[in-house]
Formats: sequence, structure tokens, C-alpha cells
Amino acid sequence: MLLFRTVPSDSRQASRPDLVFDGLAGAILDGRYAPGDRLPSQRALAAEFGVNMASLRAAIDRLAQLRLVEVRHGEPMRVTDWRQAGGVELLARAAGTDPTLLIATFEARAILLREAARLAAARATGAQRDELQQLAAAFGAATTREDRQQIDLAFMAALIDAAGNLVFTLILNSIRESYLAQRDTYAGLVAAADALAPAYRAAADAVRNGDGDAAATAIDDLCAIQVRGMLEGGAA
Repeated sequence: MLLFRTVPSDSRQASRPDLVFDGLAGAILDGRYAPGDRLPSQRALAAEFGVNMASLRAAIDRLAQLRLVEVRHGEPMRVTDWRQAGGVELLARAAGTDPTLLIATFEARAILLREAARLAAARATGAQRDELQQLAAAFGAATTREDRQQIDLAFMAALIDAAGNLVFTLILNSIRESYLAQRDTYAGLVAAADALAPAYRAAADAVRNGDGDAAATAIDDLCAIQVRGMLEGGAA
């Protein structure tokens, strides 16, 4: 039985490394390969995916950069324990395959955003405070789930930007990549629109007023509503 889907014959050559990477990364992240397992040889993988060696090696290089596999000259490729060796860049892929990690991701997101709100209340420029106010108002006026998701992303990005912490920005970027790739999975984040709208306003108002404690509390409340929506599987 094949562990991977082969690349369709009409796929563009330029896309083949991505497709191979997706197949191999998926097999590792969802447990078809366990830590320490030996991968098939590169020639065998190239044949199974129906790609040339250049495409296969490009995909393997990406896997190695993410520390999903270990490649040593003259030795078979082996799967690493990505939970021990991986970094935040794996969130975009791993959260979609592991429900436990998905919830943990949004728990961590809540903590990050809470502290970002404290910093934003102290550091935001006038323009940044205005932007948060405008986005909060836009969320309340949004009529579709897709619009609410887009505004949620914009609001949290603006909050992080106002906090002025580059590490926070990089972490949020990894979470956003997963969000954008799997919008339906994250529909529950904005399902309780009537409860969320005042929470966005409260957070924006607290940042505008320079009240870090109130901003942190508002974001805690907002994120708690979102996590409940995720757990309940809301899709509205």
C-alpha cells in the first residue's frame, strides 16, 4: 500500500517539490512514520511520487530544514521526533493534523495576545490606536464569516504591531499561516459574533486609553470566546 499520493502527471514541474514535500510532511506529522523510522531511499521515493531526483531532493531539503528528517551522507534518512526537535515554523502544518496541538496553539495564542495587549496599551501610536478602533467597529458590522475571519486576522496583527515586539510578530505569523490555509477548520473562532463584537471594542478602547490591565482582560475574554467556539465546532 502506498504511503503517499503520487504527483499527478499534468502537474507543473515547478510545483512538484511542493507536492512531494506535502506528501512526506503529512506522512510524518500524522504518524504514518514514527520518530526514528527509516524512510525509503531517495530513488524509491522519486519513483513512488513520479518525480525526478532534483524535485525529490528539494523537498527533502525543506524537510531537513524543518527538522522533520535527518539526512547524513552515506546513511538512510530517518524521521526525527518533531515534537522535540521542531520549531514554531511547524505550527502551520502540525496544528492541522493534531486536534490537541490545535487547541494548545490557541491557548498559547491567547497568552501571547494578552501580553501584547498590555504592551500595546503602553506603546501604541495614535495611528495604531485608531486602527484598532476601526477594526473593532468593522468586526461588529461584518455580515459574513469570511469577513469576520479577515478582520480578526487584521485586528490581531495590528495589536501585535502596536506591541512592538518582533518575536511576537514572528510567532503570530506562523499561526496565521495555518489559519489562512485552513479557514474552515478555524471557523469557530468567529462563530459567536454577537459576543465577540463587544470584546473587540473593549480591547480597542483599553488600548486607546492606555489601560494595560483592561486591555489584557478584554483580550482574555475575547480569546476565551474564540476557544469555546473552536471546541464547539462553530461554523457560522
